[in-house]
Amino acid sequence: MSMNISNENEGLELLLGRVKQYLGSNKDVDVAKALGIGTSTISTWRKRHSYSNDVFIEFAFVKNISLEWLFRGAPPMMCDDMDMYDEDMGDHLIVSETKLEYLVCQTKTLESAIEYVEVCVSEIGKTITAAKKAKIIRMVNDELNEKKQMPAKKDIVDLIELAST
Repeated sequence: MSMNISNENEGLELLLGRVKQYLGSNKDVDVAKALGIGTSTISTWRKRHSYSNDVFIEFAFVKNISLEWLFRGAPPMMCDDMDMYDEDMGDHLIVSETKLEYLVCQTKTLESAIEYVEVCVSEIGKTITAAKKAKIIRMVNDELNEKKQMPAKKDIVDLIELAST
């Protein structure tokens, strides 16, 4: 799934920065190799202001990285405390169905929050920085996780209006 996160590419740069932090490298070539993509793909994402969340989600899953940390910066970086994997079989990880459902649910919740905010922003035609948009997405995601429902559209529109000034 491609997601247009920001006009300034701040969302992409935050994700790339977190992958670099995990790898202990500042090079795009190392990030591309770790994500299983070409360096030209990263350049294309930057030019088009759009990238694939799926690549980052798969990377997080394989490396046992917390999606909350990768997408939101919320500690901890690693999912070790969640007892993510039931069994280690060399290069093959066996994940219980319950834990996989949890990961899918977390991912869908975050994607829903991103889409909801993107729709609200485009509907009112305002421009806000990626950092402000990320904060609003975090708030929506937290609301979804806590109350299991989207916040009122009017509340999100009001936040976007405030953020655009």
